[in-house]
Amino acid sequence: MAKAREIDHKLDGTEHLNIYSRAQTDLGKALSHFAHTPFCHKEFGNFASMEGFWYWLTRQDESLRHLHGWEAKERGRDLPEVKKWHPERFRQVIMEGNDAKFQRHPEILQALGKTSMRLEHYYVQRYGKDTKVQHAKDSEWLLAYFEGVRQKLNPEADMFHSEKIERRLKAAQVEPDQLSMF
Repeated sequence: MAKAREIDHKLDGTEHLNIYSRAQTDLGKALSHFAHTPFCHKEFGNFASMEGFWYWLTRQDESLRHLHGWEAKERGRDLPEVKKWHPERFRQVIMEGNDAKFQRHPEILQALGKTSMRLEHYYVQRYGKDTKVQHAKDSEWLLAYFEGVRQKLNPEADMFHSEKIERRLKAAQVEPDQLSMF
């Protein structure tokens, strides 16, 4: 198993852009699902944040429509899951929500298009003088989505996560001649 690459959180905004509610950059904070960035999803309606939308999809509790930040996460975690989604469909709906967020907040999309550095999603945990960087689980697909959105505005931007996913998919493909038993 490959070791996760080391990230220096002090380089957030200069070497990479951390998409995180406590990022060093305004753009990183705005791209975070915690951000209070109201939007209207074409199928599911109005939400105050992507975090509230994320939990609403599986909890179906109307209070989540109006929440953002930690309040949305804590409320969502406290509610029982009442709807299951196929993972690919869930990801598609989340990407649609982010598209709606960009439509409502074009300044965030424009700022994303002006960046070229690698996108990341990690948490910075502080223990006194010590700091630990923890990569967010299962965020690669979301980072690849943001890269794809950005590439339309900035073809020269870093596509690390998209390329990594593409390499993994190619490696997983079985060659036609490998299907034969003889």
